[in-house]
Amino acid sequence: MGGLGHAQGWQSSHYFSVPTKAATTKECISSLADSSGSSREGNNGNSNDLP
Repeated sequence: MGGLGHAQGWQSSHYFSVPTKAATTKECISSLADSSGSSREGNNGNSNDLP
């Protein structure tokens, strides 16, 4: 976790390409979910079409 602080700088731009950390993946999903309008089916992408 030593480089986490530094990673945060470029992570925002590359966290789609480096989902190596659980936290990074969670942030990625959270971001996608927020953009999709669903914080539960963020993984799906088509969450808006799902019940």
